[in-house]
Amino acid sequence: MATSSRHDATKILTADHRALEELFGRLEATTPRAVKRRAALVERIIHKLSLHTATEEAEFYPELRLLRPELTDDVLVALEEHHAVKRTLLELERMQPDDERYMAKARVLMESVRRHVRAEERVLFPAARQALGAAGEARLGDALAQAKRQAPPRPLDAGSGVSVAPALAEPLDRAVEIGRRSLQQAARSLEASGGDGEPNGRRARRNGRGSTNSGRSTAYFT
Repeated sequence: MATSSRHDATKILTADHRALEELFGRLEATTPRAVKRRAALVERIIHKLSLHTATEEAEFYPELRLLRPELTDDVLVALEEHHAVKRTLLELERMQPDDERYMAKARVLMESVRRHVRAEERVLFPAARQALGAAGEARLGDALAQAKRQAPPRPLDAGSGVSVAPALAEPLDRAVEIGRRSLQQAARSLEASGGDGEPNGRRARRNGRGSTNSGRSTAYFT
């Protein structure tokens, strides 16, 4: 029988939470004069949160939605909370640590993360443990460890300006491809119709009938 270990998925994520809370406490204990220390702590928070959110989005949330579809709404709320957190991380990254709003923004971030953590640990993690079982927890734990090694260390991707989890990027890519093909098909149809939406062959037949009818009318009234 498989036994619980520190490599289980929910234990890995909970350990991340505890490490973040430890950093939050150290940041809250700083004074306004400790500008460099604040900057160093915020840098570590940015790094850890970036890895953690990307890991959850890549592996944990998709697995939970699959196993417990009734929790889909909770997962979607968690994803929106991640989005808000990453936007705040980016803003902090671009600010100077002596900015008067620097610590205010950091406090808002910490409280947001704490609320998010409480919801995960009270609702999502117990549901995941029950659905996964010991073997599933170990398997997902391995996937989380692999995802963390590949996760971006910054809140946003430097190329696109948007951090999209692998689990979400594939459906978005498919939607873009479908839209592109639809536009191409519409353009080909328009070209075939001569620009007015009517196929060239049908227009030619209609024009031919029109000429014949016109000729008959002229003969009748002559």
